[in-house]
Amino acid sequence: MNQRVFILHLGSNCGERQSFINEALRVIQQNTGNLENESCLYETAPWGGVEQDDFLNLAVSGTTSLSPFQLYRVCADIENQIARPKREPWGPRELDIDCIFHGDSIIGTDELVLPHPRAHLRRFVLQPIADIAPEFMHPVIHQNISTLLANCKDPLRVEKYQNNK
Repeated sequence: MNQRVFILHLGSNCGERQSFINEALRVIQQNTGNLENESCLYETAPWGGVEQDDFLNLAVSGTTSLSPFQLYRVCADIENQIARPKREPWGPRELDIDCIFHGDSIIGTDELVLPHPRAHLRRFVLQPIADIAPEFMHPVIHQNISTLLANCKDPLRVEKYQNNK
């Protein structure tokens, strides 16, 4: 089957944040194909204006024969297996897995929008992706991740996590 590159972004700001992310990475590896790169772990200020604790975030890339919709559903299933369902948009969560890119796919449906429609606006998404795929070209904006990060106006704090185990 045809293998496509994918980039996922993971985050957690409730409970055992790093444990939720580590478990998600294990299950992603089992269910998506081949994880090839993992960014540093970052501690980030919450985005979206909801008062809440800081997030731990990271990005992973790999290759898969799954379609964009299959990958999205696998990620949603992993979120539901590991953590409670999301409570509110941009609110606290034990685990959030976003499909940011699936090759150069451009999709706009009620179920899935690819590339992620706000990834280029969020430093907490761009910084981890820049660790693993700085030259990856955004298929809509036609700029690479390094350029998008350099031009990102998001002022929120993104720092390497010091307690990385």
